[in-house]
Amino acid sequence: VDYEKVCQGWKKLARSSQSDWTKNLETIVQWSPYSSEADLLQE
Repeated sequence: VDYEKVCQGWKKLARSSQSDWTKNLETIVQWSPYSSEADLLQE
């Protein structure tokens, strides 16, 4: 899971398929103290 800072927001950088990227993000959120992608991006 990778992001690129673009102006005031974040752009997803998919190095494989979009479904792989989404699955990897879901795994990170599940096993991290963050409850959502938005919470993760605020760190």
